[in-house]
Amino acid sequence: MLKKLSIAAATTLGLTMLVDIHPAQAAFIVSPVDATATSEFIPGAEISNTIDQSGLSIGFTSGVDDFDTYLSLNPTHTPAFFGNEWFTNFQSAPQTVNYDLGSVLAIDRLALWNDEAEGGISSFDILSSNDGTNFSTVLSGVSPIINPSGSFYPAEVIDFGSVVNAQFVRFEITDCEGPTFCAIGEVAFATAESVPEPAFLLGLLGVGTLGATSLKGKQKKEK
Repeated sequence: MLKKLSIAAATTLGLTMLVDIHPAQAAFIVSPVDATATSEFIPGAEISNTIDQSGLSIGFTSGVDDFDTYLSLNPTHTPAFFGNEWFTNFQSAPQTVNYDLGSVLAIDRLALWNDEAEGGISSFDILSSNDGTNFSTVLSGVSPIINPSGSFYPAEVIDFGSVVNAQFVRFEITDCEGPTFCAIGEVAFATAESVPEPAFLLGLLGVGTLGATSLKGKQKKEK
């Protein structure tokens, strides 16, 4: 009876260690799968341009590439609007933009390539929702950087301050730099995922298995 309990204890120890490990943190960069806006300059400056990487100097694989590693490469956005940016149809703020992430994700940061010069957003609120109907405020009065006119511009990372579980993200744009347009280059989000270290995980499984196997071997010899 005691030997059986020892085998069980060794196996339980291995499983307990698996439960108690501290997973490595990974933040994957994710593009929305769909976008809508209250106003679009058509053709050529649709809101879909902000989620297709069309104006970026360096591309990424959504849901695969690491958020921080990608941004450390300093990917910039072209100032050429046609086919690359979203512009309103000769309207300034207020404007509303909705992004659909495709499913509920744990997100904690936004990478915003804010348009340069007159089109740039100068103030907006960020809201989130799981159903696309009922929204809650994430941040209010966000004032992103207005990039210099005519220059390739970098991403600005906006931290939510906590993890937000949402499928839909809304920008309530309250002010834009110029009186004629509001504009965005590109957006992407960081998922707050926990990914266990594979090698470490296999090592712990090995410890549990080795302990159980050794005890079984001893039990057979004693018989």
